[in-house]
Formats: sequence, C-alpha cells, structure tokens
Amino acid sequence: MQVYNIEKKTTITKLIMTVAFIAYVFFPIHTTYAEVADGYYEIDYEVLNADSDVVSVADEYFEKPASLIIEDGKRTIQASINHSQWVVGLQAPDGDDYNDVEVLNEDKENDLRIVQFDVEEGHDFADPIELKMHIVVDILDEEYDHHYTARFLFDEDSLEEVNAPLAKLDLDIEEEKSSESPVDNSEVSGAGVNSGTLIVIILLVGIAAVLLYSFVFKKRK
Repeated sequence: MQVYNIEKKTTITKLIMTVAFIAYVFFPIHTTYAEVADGYYEIDYEVLNADSDVVSVADEYFEKPASLIIEDGKRTIQASINHSQWVVGLQAPDGDDYNDVEVLNEDKENDLRIVQFDVEEGHDFADPIELKMHIVVDILDEEYDHHYTARFLFDEDSLEEVNAPLAKLDLDIEEEKSSESPVDNSEVSGAGVNSGTLIVIILLVGIAAVLLYSFVFKKRK
C-alpha cells in the first residue's frame, strides 16, 4: 500500500508539473489591458531619451497623469502639453510610419494643448512608445529648433479609473453602455480570467477526476 501511495503521489506531481509547463509556454497567465473593462483611466508616465532610460528634458513639457481610454479593446492616450508653443510637432507610431497626433483642445492663453493618439494593437505597456517630436524654443539667444525621438513609458501599476478623460470624446462610453441591454452576469463573472487560465483549470479538474476515479476503483479491487 505504501508503494502504491508513493507511485500515486509521483504521478500526480508529474501531471501537475506537465500542465503548469504547458500553461506557462502556450498560455501565459497575466493581466493585460485587453482584460480591463471599457472606460476612462488615469495613467502616469515619463518621457525618456531615445537611446537610454534617462528622463528627457521634454518630460517637463507634459502634464501628469495622462488619460487612457479603453473601448472594445482599443486603447487611446490623451496627454496635456504645457509650453505647447515649443512643441510644434508630435507624431505617434502607426505601423511602419508615424502620424501627427490629434489635437483635441488648445488654450493659447495658458499655453496648453491636449492631444490624442491610439496605442498600437498588441503593444505591451512594459515597453515605451516612441514618438517623434519637433521642439522650437525661440526665447534663447540662439533659437533651438530640433527634431528627435522620445520614448513615453507608461506605468501600468498607476492605472486608476476616472469619470472622464482629459478631453471628453464625442462618443461617451458610459452613455453608450447605459443604452445597451443588460449584460448577462454569467459573462461578467469570467471577465478577469484569460483563456490560458480557463484551460489550465479545466485540465486540472480533469486530471483530478481521473486520479480520483482511478484511486477509488483500485481501492475497491
């Protein structure tokens, strides 16, 4: 009986390790922005130099935090620029190219501007987003006019839901949600579990059932 118990424990351990390895390789379990509910969020960030993690001088031109808008898995960033007369150009990545960010609001009297750009699908916020900048400073003895790349590093741990973004969009997500039919609670309950987690749970339950049946069957024999 003792030998049988040792063999049984060894088999269970091997099966669990195998399932865990498969899950780690093929179904990594981690929280992603695809799992975050649609809505408006604040997110902190830094503007880094193009070739190092040193904070860029341009970081001072951007107000913190930014707004992150999530709608149907699409992520959009809204950022507020101070000294906006100096930031004469800002382009965000779009595939293999860069496009001008969208200007949503501009307050020339206070030298402020709110801009918006989409985050590319599949981009991991653990990696910075490279933006092209054109800075012109005309208050120096010699005018500073320079084009360069800056990396915007967003802190996903700072994510906090808010009632509205920096500049309200034409399409209000909250109003759209309220006009839709009620959501089935059975769907909501699984919103925070990704496909990898569900597969692992199903496999573990199946293995447990087989082992339990095998143990009871052998014990009866």
